[in-house]
Amino acid sequence: LTEAIMIVTPAEVCKIRMQSQYHSLIDPSQKPQMNAKYKNVAQTAMLIVKEEGIGALYKGVVPTMLRQGCNQAVNFTAYNWSKKRVLAWKKQQMEEKHGGAG
Repeated sequence: LTEAIMIVTPAEVCKIRMQSQYHSLIDPSQKPQMNAKYKNVAQTAMLIVKEEGIGALYKGVVPTMLRQGCNQAVNFTAYNWSKKRVLAWKKQQMEEKHGGAG
């Protein structure tokens, strides 16, 4: 969960700030002409820290941790299940190939 705390949460805060600075109904071709407060992730992070403090980068850390934890649990479970199935299949193939002696 450390990557959720250290990297994912600040990156998502920056992404959301960058996305929400434009009205959702604005023509995408007009976006470059607008005076954007947030220009890229690094600049957004620096500006947030300057204006609101480092803690502002970690707003929403609990939901991010919960989501990352669930993702890791599903990945781990799926990997273990798949590994068991592949090993069982390989064992069956070897037994069939060698006539049950394996």
